[in-house]
Amino acid sequence: MLLFFCLLSGSFGQLRVEENYPTNNLSYSQWETYYPLLYNKQFCIPVNHYPFLLHQNCNYLLYRNPENIISHNKPVTHISLSHITPYAKDWRVIAVVLINNPNQFISTAPSILYAYDSTGKIIGIAKQLVPGNYAFIYYLFDKEIVSPEELMLKSKTGKNLKITPDIVVFGTSVKGSHQGIMY
Repeated sequence: MLLFFCLLSGSFGQLRVEENYPTNNLSYSQWETYYPLLYNKQFCIPVNHYPFLLHQNCNYLLYRNPENIISHNKPVTHISLSHITPYAKDWRVIAVVLINNPNQFISTAPSILYAYDSTGKIIGIAKQLVPGNYAFIYYLFDKEIVSPEELMLKSKTGKNLKITPDIVVFGTSVKGSHQGIMY
């Protein structure tokens, strides 16, 4: 009886529903921002802990090894997807997450992610869904981007931004059989 009373009193076994992250900007999941994506026919929604994902008609195309999340790459003005993997030519991209580690951006100012084809033509523009000082910055394209060659991040004023090319790419493969590539 004493054990039963202790369990009910909260002394033992009390459930605490708390975010594991002391500040919201360190979390992979930004549920308040991402939950409206559930109403789309295609979505990839990050959930804690990286690399967990809720998805429908979408999955990882490219993702960072969770054991090696801290980058040692040098900042660049553009990310060539075909140089990362030849499979990129078969991709249909819906979103990209920039891993902001080390903190490349300390400002909450929004930026815009552009996707280019092999001729240099803009084929997609992604809006930023979370502030720029978050650890995982989610960019959602307004439509599915077929066979993107390069990604470039620009400020609202159009200035090219240098970024460490640590990204996560969400979408599908044209060939359908492609498994996500971990790097």
